[in-house]
Amino acid sequence: MGISSEKIREEILLIMDRSAAAMKQVVEAYVAARTWERDVHWLALQASKEYAAAHLHSRRLLGPTEPLSNVEEVTKALRDASEEVEHYASYMEVLNWLLDGRPCPVPEWQRYGNPGAYQWRFGGSFEETKARWPASYAYYTTRAALCGESSEWGRRAILACGEGGAVGWHYMMSQLQPTDEFLRRIAPIEKEIVADELYHGPETIARLAKTPPSEEEFDQIKGRIKKVRSLELRQRNEQFRHPLNEAAIGTIETDFLQDRTEPIELFRTVHLKSLTKDQARQKI
Repeated sequence: MGISSEKIREEILLIMDRSAAAMKQVVEAYVAARTWERDVHWLALQASKEYAAAHLHSRRLLGPTEPLSNVEEVTKALRDASEEVEHYASYMEVLNWLLDGRPCPVPEWQRYGNPGAYQWRFGGSFEETKARWPASYAYYTTRAALCGESSEWGRRAILACGEGGAVGWHYMMSQLQPTDEFLRRIAPIEKEIVADELYHGPETIARLAKTPPSEEEFDQIKGRIKKVRSLELRQRNEQFRHPLNEAAIGTIETDFLQDRTEPIELFRTVHLKSLTKDQARQKI
């Protein structure tokens, strides 16, 4: 008997909820060690990451096929690019307020982001970022390698969990108590991003679940998804200027990989109960 669509959705969404719970620990470490420098650092890199994502989505319109050969895909690319630009603009507004006319102290912050956008925007090789942001480099290059080793079904599942899983970080940031003006400005941005992107990854997973792989392949892909999600924990810790030392982030990572992290109720609540987007917004 093959794997049911329900099992695929439940097990992948459980991984994403566990990932979000692990990410909560990284966010809490940042809050406990907050400084002006840490606030500027993560915010500048996140703004660049959003802008790079907008570039990547816009490039989907410049592929080898006729521009309107797939109206659904073109429409999604336009919507995704537009959302990322809006996120970038919102982050930049807060960054400019925080800097108050001073130059950004984060070296080469505008080069932060995904490899495809980097090469398109700056030329050269993504390898140039390895020394400055090793955890980010590891996240993107490992994900690409695992996608390359997987079937088309597995590749799409890994990428969907990357797109949807990042919402776990935004969700945890949106839940921070607005104890000062910086966090008061950040909270509504994060809530809006969660509302925009909460459906991106799981919608793809729901489509993939209609054509399930073998049990063996599914187990393999789940392991690869977990590996990528664990690397984002390290990437975010790096983005926060390492509030967690190697031992601490290693423990969080190991607990997640071994399914010892107690999952939160986010992706499963929204998607397995088929909440509308308006209903989901009320829960964010």
